[in-house]
Amino acid sequence: MKKEFYIKLKDGTIVPVSEEIYREYKRPEWRESYRRRTCAVREISYEYIAEQGCELNAVSAQKLTEDTVVDKIMIELLMNALATLTDGERRIIDILYFKEKTERETAAITNISQQTVHWKKCKILLKLKKLLNM
Repeated sequence: MKKEFYIKLKDGTIVPVSEEIYREYKRPEWRESYRRRTCAVREISYEYIAEQGCELNAVSAQKLTEDTVVDKIMIELLMNALATLTDGERRIIDILYFKEKTERETAAITNISQQTVHWKKCKILLKLKKLLNM
């Protein structure tokens, strides 16, 4: 027995479709649903937990606080290390990591080849690792 697939249109009409079309139609909805579930789990803050009255033992609360402090210290160290970079190095890191562009897009923006962007990125990251003593 073959399974049947249907899509409900905005006007309420139900249309029979193939499994392939059904999956392609539903994929963005499934992806968004997954993103919401995973983000909701990751974004729960200590304040939210306290407001909701969830039971949180002292060890867990201390761990959350320690993690937050460590994250802030690491961010501060990274920002100080980034401040030591040259303008060209900082521009490449800004485009790649803060503007979330690919190496190819960065190459087009900076008018250098993708291979050069990759080489410079690796060199900059090594420099940052040394500055952060990693």
